[in-house]
Amino acid sequence: MKWMLLVLAGVLVFGCLQSPPQSASPTPETPVPPTPFIEPSLSPTQTPVPSDFVSRRFETRSDGAVRVTNPPGKQSDQNPAFLDENHVLFTRFADGYNQGKAKLVLMDLRDGSETVVVNDGGTAVSTNGNPFTPDKNQVCYASDAKSEDDIWCVPVLGGTPTRVTRDESGKHFIEPSVRFDGQRIAFEMHGPGDIDASRGQIWTTDFSGNTRVLLADDADNRLPQYHPTENKILVQRKENGLFRLFVLDEATGLLAEVGILTDEGTDASWTKKGGIVYSGESARLAVPQIFILEDDQSTRITDSAMLDSAPAASTKQVAFESRERKNMPSRIWIKTLPVERAPRPPPTDYTIAKGASFSWQLVEPMNTKIQADVYDIDLFESNASTVQQLHDQGRKVVCYLSAGTWEPYRPDAGAFPLEAIGRTYAPPFDDEKWLDIRDERVQDIMEKRLDLCKQKGFDGVEPDNVDGFQQKTGFDLTAKDQLAYNAWLAKQAHARGLSVGLKNDGEQAADLVNEFDFALVEQCVSDGFCEEFKPFVDAGKAVFMVEYTDQGTTLDEICFSAEQFGYFGLLKNRNLDAFEATCPKAG
Repeated sequence: MKWMLLVLAGVLVFGCLQSPPQSASPTPETPVPPTPFIEPSLSPTQTPVPSDFVSRRFETRSDGAVRVTNPPGKQSDQNPAFLDENHVLFTRFADGYNQGKAKLVLMDLRDGSETVVVNDGGTAVSTNGNPFTPDKNQVCYASDAKSEDDIWCVPVLGGTPTRVTRDESGKHFIEPSVRFDGQRIAFEMHGPGDIDASRGQIWTTDFSGNTRVLLADDADNRLPQYHPTENKILVQRKENGLFRLFVLDEATGLLAEVGILTDEGTDASWTKKGGIVYSGESARLAVPQIFILEDDQSTRITDSAMLDSAPAASTKQVAFESRERKNMPSRIWIKTLPVERAPRPPPTDYTIAKGASFSWQLVEPMNTKIQADVYDIDLFESNASTVQQLHDQGRKVVCYLSAGTWEPYRPDAGAFPLEAIGRTYAPPFDDEKWLDIRDERVQDIMEKRLDLCKQKGFDGVEPDNVDGFQQKTGFDLTAKDQLAYNAWLAKQAHARGLSVGLKNDGEQAADLVNEFDFALVEQCVSDGFCEEFKPFVDAGKAVFMVEYTDQGTTLDEICFSAEQFGYFGLLKNRNLDAFEATCPKAG
């Protein structure tokens, strides 16, 4: 892109609020097409510095990422945002990661020159998404220079900032993102006190600050990011210590979940093509890395031992902050985006629908004549010919495997590391022992089991013992560990074309209903917790409810609960042999 010198004929004065205006209902707007960003320091005739400047100037990691900043001492560079392919805006904290006063810096990637855009004596912080308004050639940011955090905007090369929000009641207005037509700003608002301890709301405003609209306050909503070409806002929501991504329609206020679940803040923003670039950990990653989500396909684009976060994308590159450890300052790095992939085929719906009938048999001999839509049989004890026989009868077949315990009689039992094997499981299964699901070697074995399930022709998987955080495992497993592991299992199953069922983890059923395709619950009638799996039925997904003959629960009691909740009820012997009794009208 060629650049022109911007001549400002006057100073734009934005109105400031004396008190917060009333919120209004979202109303559709017709966006104005964006104008090009105008380079304020180069004339159109100047020759650009050679494009290999970045690679010649700073170090390159083994994953191809290139470091482009290196501030001295404890200074920390964070929250990069592209203004175009050649210019990156970022926040520089004076005393370490998120510590001390902060200023905004603009770097020209062609020659490494830096321009201080804002240094107001407070903490001036920009978002890693889109803080730039092309029609005014300004960037917007949050600063506490005058009071609590407010939204401000300033010319790209610096100048007199204009205050957009003003609130004297101690509220915090942070994380601004400018709509692509430059007409509105989305931001995050918190009440007085500690931001981290309060629940975030999503608002928008015009540049005068006079027409604020409340868009989301039903959860802890954070980091709004306007879409590059549409009136949609990417929102990060924190629930039970984990983060999910949603897209908020500005005109209607409706939310749609993106389907990303991570146990670290995703710091997500849009790519220029409407994909999503985000940072996150999974059960397999010790530190957060950068991912890009396009066409419902997530691709990891960084691979290092460093903590990579707060990504922002241009047309060809991703900029992000990275640090060696959590207590260390951060630097800005650049990574070239991967070559564009061929379009992915339409995603498969793995759901096993509400109303499906179910047979669960883990002990030979197996009765293959039961009229059930879904058979659940053992991964190791069953062979491909049995799976095919059931397929020939029109059945779906699910493989049973233990994803949370070590079973000494399995053929891969010797592959588990001793330090990942914990306390003994409860009787009558006291030959089993709990596993440390955080151990990558355990996860590698689970991936091999899923591969075997796929090779034998199964349609889905039932991973057992995925509620270890509620048990005495010998490991300090948290609900957060379990949620991340279970979501990872579901993702790995789907990557192999397998449906996946949630087993017994009722406390997290509402959090995992979008990741799993059906549910299997044991003894919920006798123990009184059947309602925890209602979110699956509400989503149109099957819940298979199993009670055991040694519990004394009658078939009538099972059928009453099955009808009440919309589940499929089943009475089985404890050893899960071929015996089963079902309700006359199940599901």
